[in-house]
Amino acid sequence: MKKRLLYANFVIAIIVQFLFYYLFTTFVPLEIRKYYLIFFILLVFLTFLYDSLKSFVFLVSGMLITAFYIVISSWIRIEYGINQFEIVFQQMLIIILSISIWLESLYLKNIVDNSEKLKEKVKQLEKLHPEAGVLTFNEFLERAEIIFTGLRRRSEEAQLLVIKVSYIDDNNRISKTFINTIGRVLIDSVRKNYDIICYIENTIFLVLLQNTNKQGAMLVVDRIRRNLRTIRYLNPEIIEKHIDIKIESFNNDFLAFKEYIQNLANNTNS
Repeated sequence: MKKRLLYANFVIAIIVQFLFYYLFTTFVPLEIRKYYLIFFILLVFLTFLYDSLKSFVFLVSGMLITAFYIVISSWIRIEYGINQFEIVFQQMLIIILSISIWLESLYLKNIVDNSEKLKEKVKQLEKLHPEAGVLTFNEFLERAEIIFTGLRRRSEEAQLLVIKVSYIDDNNRISKTFINTIGRVLIDSVRKNYDIICYIENTIFLVLLQNTNKQGAMLVVDRIRRNLRTIRYLNPEIIEKHIDIKIESFNNDFLAFKEYIQNLANNTNS
C-alpha cells in the first residue's frame, strides 16, 4: 500500500511539474525565460552537489533577485500601462516552479543517498565475498580481532600471507573464474575452522595463520603453490608471473596487524 502511494505521489508530482512548465512557457516572456531556465538548472546542480541548506539559500536568493528584478522593471515601465496582475502571476509561477524543482531534486538526491547507504550496509553485513568464496574484509577483521585476543592470552604468534594476483583476461580485468579458483585453492590449503582467508577487492587475498611461525607459513605457501599446479588451466608460467605470495609476521599485536591490512585495503581501492 505504501509503495502504491509513493508511486501515485510521484506521478502526481510529474503531472503538476509539466503543468507549471506549460504555464511557464506560455506566460513568461521569451526574453527573460532563458535566465529562469539557467537558474533552474543551477538549482538542480547545487541541490545534488551540496547539502539541502546551501541549495535552499540559493533558492531563496534566486527568488528574491527575480522578485526585485520584476519590481524594478515594472517601476521603469510603469508609463507603458503594463498589466500588474500578469506580472504578479508570473512571479508566483516562478516561485512555485522553483520550489517544486528544488523539492523534486532534493527527493531524488535523498533516494540516491539512501541507496548508497543501503549498499554500504549490505556490503558491511556480508560475510562471504560473492566472487572469491572467502570472507569479506570486514568479517575477516572482526574474526582476526578475536583470534589475536586468544594469541595474546596464550603468548602465540601469527603469520599473514599476502597473496597478490594479477591474471588479466581478454577484457583487461582480473577474471572472476580465476579469483574463485584461487579462493577454493586457499580454502583447501589451510586448516579449516582455524585459519581465516579474505579477499580485498581487485587484487589481494589475505590468509591469517594462527599459532605458527615463519617456517610453518612457508610450508603453507608451498602447499598453496602445489595445489595451484593441479588446476588444469593454470600453467607454471601463470603461477610464477601472476601470483605473488609474501609472508608478514605478527606476534600478537592486533593494532599493528589492523593498521597493516587497512593500509593494504586503502591502497588497493584508491
